[in-house]
Formats: sequence, structure tokens, C-alpha cells
Amino acid sequence: MNIFILDDEVIASKHLKNNIEKVISSRANFRNSTLNVFNRFDDFYSKLVEIKPEIIFLDIEMPHFS
Repeated sequence: MNIFILDDEVIASKHLKNNIEKVISSRANFRNSTLNVFNRFDDFYSKLVEIKPEIIFLDIEMPHFS
């Protein structure tokens, strides 16, 4: 399973990444998951088209895209 995180705030994305990694390591059905963290929309979008993840965590407030 592929999981993506997009957040323009590095600290927020690291915090979310750490929490998701705990879930991945504690749940058998997530153990083979790949977690990708992006802090820039362009990087996120290019991989989104290529990989098509099953789960996406998006920052709901990214001012430069509002």
C-alpha cells in the first residue's frame, strides 16, 4: 500500500509521518506500506500521477494554492 503526505510545513509533515509509521509498524495489514512525504506540490503531483497511492493525507491550508 502506498501512502502519501503533502504538507508545506516540514514540522507538521514530520509529526504526521512519525504517527503513521507507528501505525504501519503495529498493524500487520500495513507492514508492507510505503510512506512518501512531500513538502512541495509539484513533487507530490508528479509522483501522484506515477504511483497512484491508496491513501493521501493533504494539508487543508496551503495559502499559495488558495
